[in-house]
Amino acid sequence: MQLDLSPGMMALAAVLVCTYFPARCAKTFLVAHPRLFTAMALFAFVWALLIPFYDGCLESPLLPAYGGFTMVFIGGLLVLEKAARQTDAAEAADSDTAQASDSDNAKHSASALQRMALWVFIILATPTFFTLKSPHSQEPIISIAVAPFEWVIGILLDVIGFWSVAAGCRVLFGNRFFLCIAAVLLPYSIAELMYLYWQINNMPTTMPPHYRYAFALLKIAFTVLLSYRVSYEAFTDGERRKPIRTFVYRLLPWT
Repeated sequence: MQLDLSPGMMALAAVLVCTYFPARCAKTFLVAHPRLFTAMALFAFVWALLIPFYDGCLESPLLPAYGGFTMVFIGGLLVLEKAARQTDAAEAADSDTAQASDSDNAKHSASALQRMALWVFIILATPTFFTLKSPHSQEPIISIAVAPFEWVIGILLDVIGFWSVAAGCRVLFGNRFFLCIAAVLLPYSIAELMYLYWQINNMPTTMPPHYRYAFALLKIAFTVLLSYRVSYEAFTDGERRKPIRTFVYRLLPWT
């Protein structure tokens, strides 16, 4: 039996790993933390959406668009988690004015990203409506080239989703982790935009091998980094002092 290491198989394997990892983290560590559990469940859903994209069944820009739209609200859930913790702390003691001010600014930023994503998503749906066929004819209502437009909006939503998650991480985890995840998301965003330029100038064609390998590595880095940090919030002090292999062992399917 020969192991298939083709670009298509590697890209599909990366998506499957990225679907399993946050879902398993949610089930194992975050059941008692409903907002974080939901964030990780949605994060797994984002990657599951891409399985048809990479197995060749449906290479459509709508799939990353749906994923990016979902990630915007994952970022919002991380901000809500921070706000809920500050509310709980304020009920137990006097609130810190500066801390509350930072929280308000963060909530306004996340809200702006969510509103932007909603409008971009509506824009994505508009040309689809115009290309529907009339009930009395087989011709579309308006004849326009939809494919390039869908790729632009789809990739734009994907990148907005990345940085919404990063903004949520900055609010909940602080600047240090934000810089860590930005170090992954910056090359990921650049690669997405480069692929968009290539796709518009070469459509309709399948994704080249070097993009498949690059996206596979970036997906795994993004997923492992975010899933571990979110799960870390649920660890007890004793669990945080244990080596990381304990965390990995608990994620195995048979444990």
